[in-house]
Amino acid sequence: MALMDDCMEWLNYVEDLIRELSDSKPSEFKQGQVDGLRMAADMLKDYLTDYPGYVDPLRKFDQFKM
Repeated sequence: MALMDDCMEWLNYVEDLIRELSDSKPSEFKQGQVDGLRMAADMLKDYLTDYPGYVDPLRKFDQFKM
């Protein structure tokens, strides 16, 4: 399942990049980048939800919350 691992790695990278860009000094250019990255990540997540073993990177630690 190497392709799923690659997709998950890319999604993790994009989520970290979005968080980093959002936390830095805001600008119209950075907001455009964040919006584009968010749209691409959401489209891939929507595609992957039907595959077994897929865990949303934003929700991967929800099982440990109390």
